[in-house]
Amino acid sequence: LWMKLSNKVLGEGYKFRDYFSSVGRRNDKPLILSNDMSIDFILNSFGEYKIEIDLDKLLEACPFK
Repeated sequence: LWMKLSNKVLGEGYKFRDYFSSVGRRNDKPLILSNDMSIDFILNSFGEYKIEIDLDKLLEACPFK
């Protein structure tokens, strides 16, 4: 779930793109909220995604067992 609430977050989405790439998701764009959006519209804007994490690669990169 990536919603853009303001322009105050530094990094221009790097954190979100990095996370998405680590779990095998395509490079989504944020939902930019506006006052005229209903809660139902916001909730229906996002789907469910299976998260795929290769824990062996993670432990190889950061071996902190």
